[in-house]
Amino acid sequence: MALFQGAYTAEIFRGGLNSIEKGQFEAAKSLGLSPFYTYFDVILPQLLQRTLPPLTNEVVSLIKNSSIVSVMAIFDLTTEGRNIVSETLCRLRYGSPLQLSICC
Repeated sequence: MALFQGAYTAEIFRGGLNSIEKGQFEAAKSLGLSPFYTYFDVILPQLLQRTLPPLTNEVVSLIKNSSIVSVMAIFDLTTEGRNIVSETLCRLRYGSPLQLSICC
């Protein structure tokens, strides 16, 4: 899931960087700014302003997707625990997968 969301986040930053006019880079260079200060003082504030709304959407999407995956995992662990009880008739092992997932 991290790779999936990371790709979308990288695309947001790429789009934001491509949306900044070439004249901004040229103006910073004509003022004698180094590449570090060009990006830090000129480009980064504009980049953050343009990418903040889509980044917020990605964070919301990540939270929603991770909660859906965790609910699916809990049901899967509960089913696995029931299978252990039906095979061994020992209830002590039933809670182990569920307790392990909650602790980690």
